[in-house]
Amino acid sequence: MAIVTKIVTLAIEMFNRFDNIKLFFPKDEEIGMHGSSAADKSFFSDCSMIVQGDRRSFTNDLVTFTNGIEVCSQEFVDAAAEISLKYGYAAARGIATDVGALKRSELVNCVAMNISIGYAFEHTDKEVISKRHYGNAVNYVYDLLVGMGEVKWEHVYTPPVYKAPTPTSARQRTLFDYDDYEDIYESYYTGRYGAIVTGK
Repeated sequence: MAIVTKIVTLAIEMFNRFDNIKLFFPKDEEIGMHGSSAADKSFFSDCSMIVQGDRRSFTNDLVTFTNGIEVCSQEFVDAAAEISLKYGYAAARGIATDVGALKRSELVNCVAMNISIGYAFEHTDKEVISKRHYGNAVNYVYDLLVGMGEVKWEHVYTPPVYKAPTPTSARQRTLFDYDDYEDIYESYYTGRYGAIVTGK
């Protein structure tokens, strides 16, 4: 419960300091990011950046790749380098979180990121949060918004391209990998490559 409290507190803290930001509180992240996936993405169409404070660990991660996709540009990371260095943050990769679900929409056309806020042992009775790391995260987000929030940092989701592995041996090839498919097929089923047992 400490995690949720601090995530919400971070958002409200920024809301109280700025008059030009929006807050988004999705539901069901832990069971498949249902809230973010079903959200009206036009809500984010005029945002300059999306910052999520929901990265675990006592490291200072600036997650720019999550849900299998890039959610933040290298241009932004480079431009934010001085601020990131000041607070010890560095670009990192994540597994899955709300900003990753949001970024799959073309309407979410700005950079997004998830940052560490200093919690550990989440979803257990031993859940803890480091005040020092959390305070550092608050200051980091504040400086990002002050220093970089007036510019729209464009970033459009690019679907990943997956390539099938190239077969390296005859064992890994299928019959369709051969030009002489018909001959190979016939040889295969006549036992050249092993016995085929079929039922009636």
